[in-house]
Order: sequence, then C-alpha cells, then structure tokens
Amino acid sequence: MTAMDVLFIAPGNSQGIYQDLAEDYAAIEPPTWALLLAQSCRSIGFSVALCDANAERLKAEHVHRRIQREQPRLICFVVYGQNVNAGTVSMSGATYLSNYLKEQKVDIPICYIGSHVQALPVKTLQDESSIDFAFTNEGVYALRNVLALKTINNEGLATTKGVVWRNDGQITMNPPERVVPADRMDEDLPGYAWDLLPFDKAPLDLYRAPLWHAEYDQAKRSPYAAIQTSLGCQFGCDFCMINMINRNDDKEIGVAGDYSLMRHWSTDFIINEFDKLAQLGVYTIKITDELFLFNKRNYEPLCRALASREYCDQLTMWAYSRIDTVRSPELLSLVRSAGIKWLALGIESGDKAVRLEVAKGKFEEVDIQNVVEQIHAADINVMANYIF
Repeated sequence: MTAMDVLFIAPGNSQGIYQDLAEDYAAIEPPTWALLLAQSCRSIGFSVALCDANAERLKAEHVHRRIQREQPRLICFVVYGQNVNAGTVSMSGATYLSNYLKEQKVDIPICYIGSHVQALPVKTLQDESSIDFAFTNEGVYALRNVLALKTINNEGLATTKGVVWRNDGQITMNPPERVVPADRMDEDLPGYAWDLLPFDKAPLDLYRAPLWHAEYDQAKRSPYAAIQTSLGCQFGCDFCMINMINRNDDKEIGVAGDYSLMRHWSTDFIINEFDKLAQLGVYTIKITDELFLFNKRNYEPLCRALASREYCDQLTMWAYSRIDTVRSPELLSLVRSAGIKWLALGIESGDKAVRLEVAKGKFEEVDIQNVVEQIHAADINVMANYIF
C-alpha cells in the first residue's frame, strides 16, 4: 500500500483558552489554512488527510492512534487562531500534542506552519524540540517541494527553500521560498478540501459560529464555515501580523509590516466555493479577509453574484472592514443584499490622536459615529474592534 503523503493536524486548546466556556459557548471555526493547503497538495497528486483535534475534541492519545492508523510520510501542524492575531495563543495546545507524539516515539517528521513560527522561526525551534522543521511563510510551494522528496530528511531539507530545520543540532534557516503570485491563486490554491472535515450528521455540523453571529440562538450556530477571498494586506501596520504569511526573507525575526502584499482569488472562483457550501447546506459564513471591503474591483462583482443566487436569502454572513471604506450608502446596500449582516470595524481607539499614531490611514477624515449610523441604517450590525 502506498503511504499517505501528509496528515494535516489542526490542534486544539479551547479548554485551556476558554476554560468552561469552550464546552457550549466558544466558536469552533474550520481550519481554513489547513483546508487550503490540503487542496493545493492533492491537486498535484499528493495524498492527504486532515485531523481536526479541535472540532472533534480529541485527546493526544486519540490523535496518536489516528497517526498510527494513517502512517503518513509527514505530519504537518497548521497553527493559526480563529482571529488573525491568535497564532501564538494556539501554540500551547499544538506543542503539547507534538511533544506527546515524540514521547510516544513517533518517528514520522513533524513540521509546523503558522503565524508564530513565521515570525520567530529560529526561536521556535530552539524552544520546541518536538518540531523537526517549519515553514517560514505560507508554505504552499515549500510544502510541495518537501513532499516531492523521495525521503524527508536533512539531506533533502538542506536544499529546500522556505524551511527552518535542525542541522546536526544547529537551527538553520534556508533562503525564502516565493509565495503564490496573484496570477496563480486560482491554480495553486484551488479551493478548500471541505470533504476532509469531520462531521456528525451533516457536513460542517461540528463547527459553530460565535453566539452573536447566530443571534444568540444555539440552534443557528451550526453548520458554520469561514472563507477567504484574499490573502494579506497592502498596508504595513506595526500592531498587526496578518502579512507574516507573505514573508520573503531569512531574518531571524520577521516583522509583518515588512511584507505588505494583497492577493485575490477571482470572483468566479470564490462564488464557486460559496455554491459548494450552499450545496452542503452551509449558510452561516464568516468572510475572513481583513480588508474585504477595500477594493471595489474585487468585492463589488462578488457581492452582485451572491445577491443573484437563489440561496442568498438564507445567507447569514459577517466580514471585516476598515472604518474609512464603508461610507457610501450605495455600497452598504449592495453589501446587505449579498447576505452580509455584520461588519467588524477596526476602530482601534475612541481617541482621534491615538488613531493617528497607529498609522492606519486617514482616520482624521472619518466621522466614526456617522459611519456606524449609516451601517445601521442599511440594516447591518456593527462589531467594533478596539485595541486596549
């Protein structure tokens, strides 16, 4: 029997992060990046599987048994939080599990992809002996190149761009691998491996939206999905780490503001993913992009396409937006017609002077109270994000 190429693990630590709230109240989001990587790898012939320890509430010994059964060539931990800045918080559950696997004498290489290791690749491997190697940016091409190795070992890793690895006890960071170019998004990140997700009675029913997204009705929380229409951001805010995914250097410490880049999938491609979710009976959806309502060339055709779908009235969606890109009543009407019922705004501070200091654009030109009132007038709810 041919060995499976890679088992993606979405680790869980909801109990440690949310304590008793994890049982019934904390949201459970599908592992978006693991799904994208899985689909990318199998689109070129690699065999893949996914273990979502978070959604299935798996203990370490259960994951170990899954690995023994699957016997993959590579174990890939994909460590991102449900919020773009939550990768570090998720590391405790991930490293607990990878340490457990090493204690059980699992001899399959263990690698990590995630925002924490992208920012601190050398330090992460110094601190965490259970990680054999890691990817220093989004990992799409570097992972493919690792899987193409006849044997995944130090000899092969030594010539693989975009990895940090252990070279006879020394942490070695290789030159960077490129990220997927804008004109290759549809081809090299060709969607989500929805079929790999665990479920109880229906697809994605182990996942649940935040309570506010479901109007505080537990019955409306599942099934739940998250989808991205773009990657990265064209701005270089010092306080945000969204652009770590675009890392293109081999410095010991990565700073997200140095890697500003925004890439989009095509409208046809994204609407096809929405159609797939509708066919699966999933209408409660988060649009993960940090800047969904930024470029009209991208969001207007998608909103119009969604508004034309027969299932549009069933959609309950939310998206992020800058406070200074939603000042048009016509825009807000279009957004609402596409099934978007909440906008999460990055207001950051109620003090104008503080907003100017964070270098997030021309906030001095924005009447925040008026913008929020306009959004409410369009029958869209507001989630206001502040930094404390």
